[in-house]
Amino acid sequence: MAGRATSAVRERVTTARVLQAERFRHTRLLTNADMDLAEVRTHCQLDGARQRLRQAAMRQLHLSARAYHRVLKLARTIAELAGVADIRPAHLAEAIQYRPRRVDRSYTERAARAFSAILRGNSSTWAALLVSRLRGLEIPAQR
Repeated sequence: MAGRATSAVRERVTTARVLQAERFRHTRLLTNADMDLAEVRTHCQLDGARQRLRQAAMRQLHLSARAYHRVLKLARTIAELAGVADIRPAHLAEAIQYRPRRVDRSYTERAARAFSAILRGNSSTWAALLVSRLRGLEIPAQR
């Protein structure tokens, strides 16, 4: 059983790497992590609803522009691993959860629960849910 799971993951990773190699074949880039701001704007575009999620996350989680661009590059990779072309709300939320931060554990757990609750909700209202759920979280001061 574990062998099948490993081979499935290997196949998804290989497929994602092939997509990235194709995307960047005429550039100096190899992977999504290598993208600079111009490439992020080109290859990590978000529609209106996803832009609202981005704005809410940046404001409520105090993400810098640099941190946000790292999140977008990771969300692009997560989308490719999932086998889809567009970055979806679940990919963006997952990437936000993976970002390194210096906060207490209880904050991290509350943020993870908030994102999970949002993803289970109605897709047309998830941006509003994100804002309302994050307003209840206390954001610790950056050290």
